[in-house]
Amino acid sequence: MKASKLFLTVVLCSGLAFGYGLLGCGDDDGENGPGGGCTVNADCDDDLFCNGAETCLDNVCQAGTPPDCDDGVDCTVDSCNEDTDACDNTPDDGECDDGLFCNGAETCDAILDCVAGVEPCDDPLDCDEDNDQCDDGPALLPAELLSVDSGCDTYIGAHPVAPGAMLCGAGGDELCVLEYDFCANGDSEKRWNPSPGEAIPGDTVGTGTWSYDGNELTIDTTATILGSPSDTVETYDIAFTYDDGARLDLHSAAQITPGDGSTVVGDYERHASTVATTGGAFAATIESTADTTMTVTDGAWEATLVEDNECTGSLFVCGMVPPGGTTESSGTVIMPGSLYELGSTYILQVDDALVLEKQ
Repeated sequence: MKASKLFLTVVLCSGLAFGYGLLGCGDDDGENGPGGGCTVNADCDDDLFCNGAETCLDNVCQAGTPPDCDDGVDCTVDSCNEDTDACDNTPDDGECDDGLFCNGAETCDAILDCVAGVEPCDDPLDCDEDNDQCDDGPALLPAELLSVDSGCDTYIGAHPVAPGAMLCGAGGDELCVLEYDFCANGDSEKRWNPSPGEAIPGDTVGTGTWSYDGNELTIDTTATILGSPSDTVETYDIAFTYDDGARLDLHSAAQITPGDGSTVVGDYERHASTVATTGGAFAATIESTADTTMTVTDGAWEATLVEDNECTGSLFVCGMVPPGGTTESSGTVIMPGSLYELGSTYILQVDDALVLEKQ
C-alpha cells in the first residue's frame, strides 16, 4: 500500500509536467508568503501593504518591494501606514527651528518644505533675543551719572567754542580740545589749547574743584590768561558715562521722564552755562548760556538751541566773544544708539562730537 500510494502520488504530481494543473504539489507547507508554494500571485498575498506586493515565481512566493514613502521634503517625517495602506508624510516644525526668537517660529509645509517665521514684535528693535520676548518700552542703553570712587579719572575730547569762547581762541564753528581730571576728593584740573587747530590740549591749565549732585555738575577752575588769573565756572544739568564708563557726555544730552515708561515721545531739555572772569589789564566777565529744547515724535527729533553771551569789562576781551543766537536742528532717534537710561530718566544724545573719552 505504501508503494502503490507513493506511485500514485508520483504519477499525479508528474502530471504537472503535462499541464494537468493538479493541486497539492510543490512546497508541502501550504502557506502564503515568500517561500510558500503557489500557482498565482494571489496565493502569496500576506495581506500586508508596507512590505510590498508578493508575487509567484516558478511556484515559489517571492517577497514584495516596500513602497517608497520619501516625498523629497526634508522637514516631513515619512512612514508607511498599514491601517490605511498608504504613505504618511507628516510635517515636523521642529526640523525647521533655527533656535532664534526674534525672526519668528519657522514651520514645515508638506509641499514647500521649511517656511520662514513671522517676526513676533511690531518693531524689530523691541525684540529681546536673550529673553525670548518683546519689550514694551524703547531700546535703551545703560548709563551712569559721573562719579569717581578713588583717585582721579581723566577725560579728553572736543567741546564747542562757545560758551566760554575766549578760552579757545576765535569764535565760529571750530572745536576746542579739552582735558579734564575729576578726582574723588573733589579736586579738578582742566587743560586746553588756545588754538582750535591743535588736536591736543595745550599748556593752559586751570586747577580747582568739581562737584555733582546728580542735578547739576559744577567745574570751577582758575588759570592764567594773558598774564592774569582767570576763573571759569562751568555748569551742566547732566553728566553721564556710558560704554562701561569709557565715555563721558557733558554737553550733548537732554533728558525726559516719560509718563508711562514705554515711549521716548515727549519734550526734552538741556542747559549749560559758563561764567568766566579775567583780571588784570583785561578784566572782564563773560556769562554764556546754552539752552536747548527738543521734541521727539515717532522716532524723529527737532531741537531749538538758544545761546546767549554777555560780556562786561575789557573791550579787547569782549570783542572776542561771539554773539548769541538761535539754531534750529533735527534728526532721527537711533534705537539703540542715541537713547540712554538713568533710572526712570531717559537721555537723548544728539551729538557724539562732544563726547569725552576716558584715558
